[in-house]
Formats: sequence, structure tokens, C-alpha cells
Amino acid sequence: GGGSSAMFQWISPNPQVQRAVHLIFCGMGLIVAFIIYGVQQEKIMTTEYAGGRFTNPNFLIFSNRLVAMAIAIGVCYCKDQLRPQAALYKFSYCSISNILSSFCQFASLQFLSFPVLQVAKSCKTLAVLFVSYVVIGKKFPMFEYIIASVVMIGAGSFFYIYAATTKGGSESTNWSVGLIFLLLFIFLDGFTNVWQGHLSRKYKTSQWQMMLGVNTFSMLLTLLIQGTDNTLVSTIVRLVMEPALMFDVTVFCASAVIGQLFIFHTIAVFGALVFTLISIFRVILSIITSCFLYGHTIVPIGWICILVVFGAMAYRAHLKNKHNAQNKSRKPPIVDVQKLMTAESKA
Repeated sequence: GGGSSAMFQWISPNPQVQRAVHLIFCGMGLIVAFIIYGVQQEKIMTTEYAGGRFTNPNFLIFSNRLVAMAIAIGVCYCKDQLRPQAALYKFSYCSISNILSSFCQFASLQFLSFPVLQVAKSCKTLAVLFVSYVVIGKKFPMFEYIIASVVMIGAGSFFYIYAATTKGGSESTNWSVGLIFLLLFIFLDGFTNVWQGHLSRKYKTSQWQMMLGVNTFSMLLTLLIQGTDNTLVSTIVRLVMEPALMFDVTVFCASAVIGQLFIFHTIAVFGALVFTLISIFRVILSIITSCFLYGHTIVPIGWICILVVFGAMAYRAHLKNKHNAQNKSRKPPIVDVQKLMTAESKA
């Protein structure tokens, strides 16, 4: 991490100051990129444009994945990582679940507000625990299950309070349909995370190879879907005819990919704990921004539920970091047999 913080040496010769500035830069980059992403996502799916509402979430997924794939190809080419060890078809599993989860996320926004979606996303931990056990038979420490349950209770309470307080109001929509899409999104997103983690561990797949493999399949599948229902050409024509919509979609794609690059960089330099804490802060800011821009109202007890949910997630990140550190300290030192044999032969 210290080497990459050296780019900030023009600010101060002190390495600690450089690292602190680097962290602030990463934090701000993540927060700004994903707040823009969240605002644009809600705007595109709820705005009445010149040609009416935009009702093709598949195109958003396609354009997003296309840009991400192009960047991943460039990075993998520069790093000589274009050929992953994992068979290419293995990326298709999490690619399909990724497309379906993205579709469910966009669809849920037509029935539920952005704050509800963001709080519900926190329940993904529970989905990851469940899917990990079912798919790869993995078990986790007890604190993971306890905190996931606390998060679920907090998120469920928020959902119930929000549904009750907006009943009959301008935000009252078809909650049951939105809830189905939300649950599908959480479990599909959970599977995507579990399978990516499995590929990463088993085949030593790098983050860029993962980005390339998943986005390539996702781009091809969404292209195929749009080819079968003839929406691709009509959507591109509409974007060309409506500059406001074109601008919103471009900003949405750019913020998504920039956010993804910041995620990879932050985890590589500062670790998963720092990234999780920045993400929690970012989500709360996104909820506040959405409330401010789109007039969503959250009663005080709803904010208490939000704090319980994200407080529990922050505590989980802390415990997980501690647990990983303990496991590392227990591991015996790795002996390089080749080096040992070379040393013995020289002796």
C-alpha cells in the first residue's frame, strides 16, 4: 500500500500523511461515484422523459457491462492476464445471477423507493451465509449468523415502518411485487458473491480476470435478450433522439465503472475492513441524498432502524477483521521446498 501512496508525495514527504491523503482520495472517490450511480439509477427508472418513462433495464445492464468489459480487457492485456486458469464457462454462473440480480434491482425501483432498496441490500450477508452452505458447504463463525439476524430484523422493521408511513401517500405502490423483486435480488446477488469468491480461491482468479469473465458473459447474454425482443435498436434510437436520457445513461455507466475501479483499488491497498466502513458511510449518504432529491420521507424510528442495520454491519467488519488476524497468526510459516533444496545442494 505504501508504494501506491507515493503518488501523493507532492502533498507531504511524510509516508503516513501520504497514506492518509490516499485513503481520503479513495473514500471520496467511492462515495461520489456511488452516490451519482444511485441518483442516476433512480432518476432513469422514475423520470418522465420526452418519450415517457424508460422501461428497458436490460439496456442499462448491457451498456454497463460493455464499458466494464472494455476496461477489464485493457487492464488484463497490460498485466498479461487475458487467460484465466478457470474454464470460461464457470464465469457464466455468476454472470447469469449477476444479470438477474441487476434486473430485479431495477424492477424493484419501479415499486419501491431507493432508501428501501439500500437498507434491504444489507440483508445480503444472510443470503451469502445461506448460499455458501447450500452451494459449497461452507460454514462461518457464530458471530456472522448473529449479526446477519440483527441486520435482517433491523431491515425488516424499517421496511414495515416505511410501508406503514407511506400507505395511501404518493409513495404508496405495489409493495408485494416490489418485495418479491427485492428478495430475488438479495439471493441472486448473494450467489454472485459466493461464486466469485469460490473462483478466486480455487483458481487464483485475479480481480481483473473476474471483471473480464463476468462482464463478457453478462454483456453477451443481455445482448442476446435484447436481440430476441428487438429492443436494442429502438432503445439506441431513443437515446440518440433524447439527449437528456442519453446524458443520464452515460453518467450512470461512467459512475458504475469508476466506482468498480475504486472498489478494487481500495480493497487492494487498504483491505476489506476499510472498504466496508467507507461503503456503509456511502450508503447512508446515498439514502440522505435520495430523500433530499426525490422527496422520500423517513420517520425518526426509521432512521433508528437504519443506524441499527449499518452499526451492526460496521461491527461485523471489525469482528471479521479480528477473526482473520487470529487465523493468520495461527498458521504455521510456509516452507519453500525448492529454496530449501537449493540451499542444501550448495551446502
